[in-house]
Amino acid sequence: MLVLQVFVVLKLNGDITWTVIEVLTPYFVYEGLNLLEGLAAGVLGYNMLTKNSEGAGVTHTEDIKKQRSALVLAVARKLFLNLARIAQGVLLGLKVDDNLSDASWWLVFIPVWLYVAFFISFPIRKYFRAKANAKEPKSNTPRQEHTHDAYTRESVAEEDDEAVSKFSMLDTLCTIVVICALMSPFFILSARLQDGSFSSIYVILPWLIVVGIVLLDHCSLTFSYNVWVFATGRTRILLHLLCDFMRQLQRPGGWWST
Repeated sequence: MLVLQVFVVLKLNGDITWTVIEVLTPYFVYEGLNLLEGLAAGVLGYNMLTKNSEGAGVTHTEDIKKQRSALVLAVARKLFLNLARIAQGVLLGLKVDDNLSDASWWLVFIPVWLYVAFFISFPIRKYFRAKANAKEPKSNTPRQEHTHDAYTRESVAEEDDEAVSKFSMLDTLCTIVVICALMSPFFILSARLQDGSFSSIYVILPWLIVVGIVLLDHCSLTFSYNVWVFATGRTRILLHLLCDFMRQLQRPGGWWST
């Protein structure tokens, strides 16, 4: 990725006459290696689970089948995201090189929109899973002892199910709002590149607002904590003085007898 930064600087300075696609070649190589790594890891993990299923009992075989399905889904998800990033780089390069001059910037950023839809789908699916789990009656089956396999498979799944069952509509909406706030600069950037009718500062304005809110929240929490510590310290001092005064009153021949 350092080579990519060098190529970008040389391109912006006009020291090289390469196309944007050629400048982004290190990025494509990097993402291609990530793609091959994810694919190889998925194949090795699938083969390992297949070997573990040979000669296993019925219960462990069902667990291994579920793990293989989850592994295939995770690998497919990773490959999809890698391909989306590669496609985004290609589309941006072609657009900047005027090979897609007739295409809208909204179409150029299609991989970004897929990313947004992908991340928004997580809280939505988690919410519906929570509703489905809430309707199902809780089983009274005794819990297994925490052997190595049971801890790494059943127990983690039970904790995940418990966390999912507490995911409410408010959590879903808050998560979606945060995702939209973080990804909104891409929507504003598309509108800015398409017609250019407003200042470029509006592109990063949502991020500035989010950073400002986080900073104010941190400052308010720090101030509240300091006030609480100060008030607690003063209260302790007053209580200590009051206790000393009461002990002086209860002591025979105290200061009042003089």
